[in-house]
Amino acid sequence: MVWRENILIVEDDSQVAQLLAAVLHREGDIDIAGNGEEAIRKIKDKYYKLVVSDVDMPIMDGVSFYGRAVEMFPGIKDRFIFITGDHSRERLEFFKENRLRFLLKPASIRTIRNETLKVLIG
Repeated sequence: MVWRENILIVEDDSQVAQLLAAVLHREGDIDIAGNGEEAIRKIKDKYYKLVVSDVDMPIMDGVSFYGRAVEMFPGIKDRFIFITGDHSRERLEFFKENRLRFLLKPASIRTIRNETLKVLIG
């Protein structure tokens, strides 16, 4: 392959981050950030075709990270997929009202791949 896309996984649980990396390794080069603050530093230095971000994380949560990322790089908003274990009505309404892509934990490998490919292929 001549070109590989960059993928950023933002997840504070290292086991979940490694699982996502294993699922997506064929789709591009994977970087991992443990929270939104670390992810901000990474997106300043590199273009990511896809950002898969947990919502609930220490230091800077996924929603705050998303807000800061979009302020810095408005085009990044369409390259985000949130992943969350919070199935509350409020959380789901937030995603839907803001037209944000999201996956609920646990998500099947097939679902993860299908949703991420939608972003990567465009």
